[in-house]
Amino acid sequence: MRPEFVKSAVALLVCGYLVSNAASASEAHWVGSYSAQGQCFCVGDLETTVSSRIVPTPVGGQSVQQICQRLGTGPGLSSIDGLFNHPVYADAQCGHGPSLSSAGEVSEDCAGSLDGKGDESEFCQPIGPKWDLAVAFGKKKAPAAALPQEESTQKPESQAALDGSDPGLLNQPVVSSIDVEVKDESDGLDGKKILKAKVISSPSTANRTPGNAVKLPPFTGKKVVIDGARYLQAREDIPETGGNPGAKIVLDGAVYLLDDGTIDPADLYRKQPDGAATEQKAESSVVKPTSTVPESTAKKPATSANVDDVETAAARKQARERQLAAEAEATLAARKAEQERIAKVEQLRREQEQQAREQEALAKSKEIIEQQRAAQVRIEQQQAEQKLEAQRLAEIERLEKEKLQASQLEAQQQAQQQAQQQADNNAREARQASVAEAARQVEPATTASANSQEQLPETGGSVASALRLPAAVRASSRNFKYLEALPVSYDVGGTGVLLEGSGGSRDRFHFFGRLGVADSYQEILLGGGYYLTPPRADRLTVVLLAGVEVGNFELQDEQSPDVSVSFSDTGVYLGAATRFVINSRFELSAGAAFSSFFEGDAVLYGGGYYHLNRQLDLVSRFEIGDNDLLGVGIRFYY
Repeated sequence: MRPEFVKSAVALLVCGYLVSNAASASEAHWVGSYSAQGQCFCVGDLETTVSSRIVPTPVGGQSVQQICQRLGTGPGLSSIDGLFNHPVYADAQCGHGPSLSSAGEVSEDCAGSLDGKGDESEFCQPIGPKWDLAVAFGKKKAPAAALPQEESTQKPESQAALDGSDPGLLNQPVVSSIDVEVKDESDGLDGKKILKAKVISSPSTANRTPGNAVKLPPFTGKKVVIDGARYLQAREDIPETGGNPGAKIVLDGAVYLLDDGTIDPADLYRKQPDGAATEQKAESSVVKPTSTVPESTAKKPATSANVDDVETAAARKQARERQLAAEAEATLAARKAEQERIAKVEQLRREQEQQAREQEALAKSKEIIEQQRAAQVRIEQQQAEQKLEAQRLAEIERLEKEKLQASQLEAQQQAQQQAQQQADNNAREARQASVAEAARQVEPATTASANSQEQLPETGGSVASALRLPAAVRASSRNFKYLEALPVSYDVGGTGVLLEGSGGSRDRFHFFGRLGVADSYQEILLGGGYYLTPPRADRLTVVLLAGVEVGNFELQDEQSPDVSVSFSDTGVYLGAATRFVINSRFELSAGAAFSSFFEGDAVLYGGGYYHLNRQLDLVSRFEIGDNDLLGVGIRFYY
């Protein structure tokens, strides 16, 4: 009586413990969808307005609820330390809609999250995959390899459930969760922590009697799901090696086959009816809350049968402990893998954020550099424009000043010329008046003499009229305020330049200076002169000159370049010249001179002047003497 009571109490305690743990380890609550294994799955009870919405599919229009049913629940959604094991979304299609009534617009970069806080989450996730409608509506039924053989005649539902031939037994596994205490190395040697272990197994049919027509005993092994793939327990003699990659796995010493529709039913785990005790020992499902020993047997005293029951219970306990340890180890590995995945996701997110910040900082720095460069270019352009503008204004101001000075100089010269011409006209008129007055006072002696006197002035008047200067022609022969420059060639001395300047006065006196510079000859002449213009022949101006002349010769032997002789001398310069105005454009000059330097030289010279305007003449000059000269240049009247 007491052993059976103890067994029952232990069974009740274990069942309560498992039930409480199963309740505490239920899947995390979320309404919407989540992405896993590259697919999108619905989760929770969607709102009617969303679940009833019609969406086009490969088989025609289907409601969202029908699509979610065809897609299935996926690998499942759970929460660890406030974070989901998969990204969750507030709509039914992982960010692609249709949205729930309470969900607003979603961002492509933060459509989902790992903590369910939406766009305010620190664990934002981008838009996930869309529904795989082609796979959902192209799914086949459960593979025949996972189904036990049935009788040719249809069985009642109760009979199929009892003998295990109902294929639904494989599609409805028993799920239980337990707390497993393991060491926590992070807290020291004595540290411990509690992990949730999830056990998935198929319903046992060990105590069920198959029908007479069943060719094989019903499938009584375990079924496990890893990453959405279902594996079925193989019979004990199936080798661990061989087959396609991933077609076999080994858990707790047992071989499991991938349920891909190609499993031979004979390769699955099937326990014969006479091995019920061994089957009970291998079974790793949830401990039953009530004892399977009949009450009449419990009342019997302890016998050899009771001893066998105790040994069987001990074996089951050891098997269960091994299973729990394996499941705890698997759960610990799964949790560690999940934590590593979350850590990798967090590390990736941090790296992406750091990279984004670095790229943003780099873009800002580039933008600042470009702005600074553009500002510098604008400043340089403005400075260059200001410099050019200042230069242009300075050039305009200089030209205006030169123009003003030229106009003032021209006006001054015109005023001087007009004053000189007026003075000359006044003097001429005075002389003419005096001559007329003297003529009236003289009486002729005879008629013949009178006639002869009349004829002579007529002839002399025609010559005088030829020498008279018309009023429209300027008296350039009486202008001694000039500067002259001529490139010249000396007979002895080579080529050079001759510079001459002169200044006049109203008293018919003027002063002049001349400088001649050639390769081996130099001369300087300083002096003055007196000019006279006859009143009746004002085209002609006679000039008397006097001054001092200094000359210097440098002679070099062509055969001996190092041998050279230099001669210098000073003498008196005397000369007489005429200037004759032909018309308003041309003027001629001729004269003779004598210089006492270098043993004395007599010189004949002459030249012509072409008036380009009132201030500028084109000049030609020649000299014939001891040192001939020839040159062409310009004269400027100031």
